[in-house]
Amino acid sequence: MKKILVPVDFSKASANALRYAIQLYGNDTEFILSHVTQGLVDTNGQFHISTLASQIENFKHKLRTFQEEALSGMESTAIFKYEVLAGNIVFAIRNYINDNPMTYAVVMASKDRVDILDKWIGTHSLGIVKNLNIPVHLIPPHAEFKGLEKVMVACDNPYDNHHGMKNIMNWNDSYQSELQFLLVNNQKTQIDGKVYNDQVMDTFEHKLHEYDISTHVIVGDDPANTILGQAYNRHADMVIVLPEQHSFLHTLLFSSVSKKIINQSSIPILFIPKDSSIRIEAHRKEWSSTPDRQQKSIVRGFNFRNHWDAAQKKYRTIQT
Repeated sequence: MKKILVPVDFSKASANALRYAIQLYGNDTEFILSHVTQGLVDTNGQFHISTLASQIENFKHKLRTFQEEALSGMESTAIFKYEVLAGNIVFAIRNYINDNPMTYAVVMASKDRVDILDKWIGTHSLGIVKNLNIPVHLIPPHAEFKGLEKVMVACDNPYDNHHGMKNIMNWNDSYQSELQFLLVNNQKTQIDGKVYNDQVMDTFEHKLHEYDISTHVIVGDDPANTILGQAYNRHADMVIVLPEQHSFLHTLLFSSVSKKIINQSSIPILFIPKDSSIRIEAHRKEWSSTPDRQQKSIVRGFNFRNHWDAAQKKYRTIQT
């Protein structure tokens, strides 16, 4: 069973991302709805146990209500869990992923407006992409899942990113989408179109009988607009960005151009880091079907991780 982390800031955009995640990964999945707060520890770093427990319960209830409202009208037999994380948003999510290595991917909302009133998910989406070593889906606020018939892949050097290309193969085993590889040539990159095509076809040689693969070499000085323009014109259902360290796309990912792609795209984007590992087989761990197991919530947070067990024990003592 796959485990998908869905960060939630209770906005309409994150509700849409949750709906998209369920349609994308299906019912045989465990979705972990997480919210990050900085309000669980006082300024002296001391726990007010009863207040802490009350805040946790409030967030658990809010996440459960959010899920029910977001999925109203949708039928789903997926398992839902709730995580309340504490501290810096990017680092809290990164620490959770590090502590839960079986997490398959993150599905989250991308920015829905560019001003100081942005919800925290939109503001921190690029930081999360840069700091995680698993695939991250960024879902625009009004994106609707209509299948994945065509997927555009922005990749400039297939041979040098063998691991990343293998990840794409593994990911597409579930969808059998037509893959359209895009190379944007400008003054910094001058890769021959035939060489690029040969590299892609050689890499996917044993997959050519399973789904269609094509390559496109475009000249453009604005890589963000070129990638998005090609995705729109070719009716792509998703764009995969596969950055390679020290390559043009690596520079793209960690620059303002990446922000431009995230902010302007109305097409879902999947970032697959080079060091990520996409598993083909679903996890075999069995989960109980009891409601309390399905609604389980775990509280974690790097600001109070070392104190949590002691605080929990103390709280139980107070209650009894």
